[in-house]
Amino acid sequence: MIARSAKLIFITDVTILILTMISSLVGARALGPAGRGDLFVVVVWPPVIAMLAGLGLPTAYRYWMAKEPERVSRLFSNAVIYTMIVGVTSILVADLIVPHLVGSRSPQVMTLLRIYQINIPAALFLNLMRGLLEGTRRFGWAGAARLLSFIVQGPGFAILWLLGNLTVRTGAYTLIIGQTASTLLGLFAVWHQLRPRWEPSWSE
Repeated sequence: MIARSAKLIFITDVTILILTMISSLVGARALGPAGRGDLFVVVVWPPVIAMLAGLGLPTAYRYWMAKEPERVSRLFSNAVIYTMIVGVTSILVADLIVPHLVGSRSPQVMTLLRIYQINIPAALFLNLMRGLLEGTRRFGWAGAARLLSFIVQGPGFAILWLLGNLTVRTGAYTLIIGQTASTLLGLFAVWHQLRPRWEPSWSE
């Protein structure tokens, strides 16, 4: 079991590395230094904010699912509520703070920056779903949910480049699609593998 889990994690990490290299090379060729900088400014904030908003909960989810898997319904229900409240709050806070951190940018970049904040609750929820899956040793499903966004990103960038349509805007939208797909797969994996019920609990 340990060897199989290690193999799955290794394959996932290598695949992500390859896909990241593809998207980076294609992005560098199509966007140039200025475009790459603008895309980075747009996409860097949601994963950072989602990690901070998580307050260590994904790690706690892994621990409790490994120790007491019968908690899955309560933890899942709380994850949904937490994401709705904290995710939306994080978007509002990011909209107030992040524009002041990125300096002077074009109106298009600032608009994309605000649109891309929708990835904050998606990334937060995916982190929590992966915590549930990894805590119960569903490393294959957890890895697939993590990998899917890169599968969308790498080939997506390549196709857009071949069509002559890879821009900061289309690149950002591709990444939104990838994050959404990963989050939905994480949700499906938890539902399919763990069968949680709706049982919110304030004591968890």
